[in-house]
Amino acid sequence: VLKDAFFVCGVQGREGVLLVGEEMGTECLQDICTLMLEGMCLGLYSDEELMIIANQIMQGTVTGKHSDKFELALDRYHKRIRTNLHVVVTMDLTGPDPLHHRVRQFPTLLLRSSCVDMYSRWTFGARVNVAMNWIAQDSSKRSDVLWEMLGSSTSLTSMA
Repeated sequence: VLKDAFFVCGVQGREGVLLVGEEMGTECLQDICTLMLEGMCLGLYSDEELMIIANQIMQGTVTGKHSDKFELALDRYHKRIRTNLHVVVTMDLTGPDPLHHRVRQFPTLLLRSSCVDMYSRWTFGARVNVAMNWIAQDSSKRSDVLWEMLGSSTSLTSMA
């Protein structure tokens, strides 16, 4: 999922959103913190993949891994990711770990965030109301939402 998001944001230069739930685990949240700080995750790509990315960024003019163009291409790639990728992290604050514990464990989530929103649980009626309003909208204005959850890909679509 990260490589796909990085391709869209870094190579294609389009904006994207990465939605990460805390159930993905501590290691995943640490990777997200690194991503938020540096625009990359170490060890994600092989040397060959980095060369392909550099050639896509510089349109095929990078000849070697130790060239200035290679470094320039990767810097441009990481900058595009930092600019275009928006990270949304969801956490359940009703559990045994209070907010201050998580902020101490992952300070980057707070320090590098542009917005922190806290919500109470929605009632069943509120969720049904939102769904019904969304379904009632003109279907030509909606688009499918692609998502991946714990390894199983599917597409969410409305049902009229």
